[in-house]
Amino acid sequence: MKKKKIDNWELEPNEVWVITEKAIEPTVYFLKWWQDLSTQKYGDDSHWLDIAFEFGYVSKKTNPRSGVTIYEPIGFDYDPQQVHKTLGISPDMPIIRYKETGQAQYQRMLDKLFNNDGGKNDY
Repeated sequence: MKKKKIDNWELEPNEVWVITEKAIEPTVYFLKWWQDLSTQKYGDDSHWLDIAFEFGYVSKKTNPRSGVTIYEPIGFDYDPQQVHKTLGISPDMPIIRYKETGQAQYQRMLDKLFNNDGGKNDY
């Protein structure tokens, strides 16, 4: 079953990883979940791989000589209870994300750049 999409609203998917031309990557849904938790825990979204590691979706190996850390996808099964628990919502609530595309995304970017709230300038 693939994620359901109604206009710009997406319901949760059941796949964690997708294969692209370059590599195996998390789906947008899971990347956003891990980034949100990274922001809560570390103050920014750059530690999303550490969050994915904590939940068992990646393995983490560090080369003792070089100190380089390698993450590899291992958790391919979606656990909706785990997502609901970490987000602090009841298990029967659907998780819905809004995805901006096209003109809406462009307008939001302009709003952020010019620090206004949707065109309501106080000039």
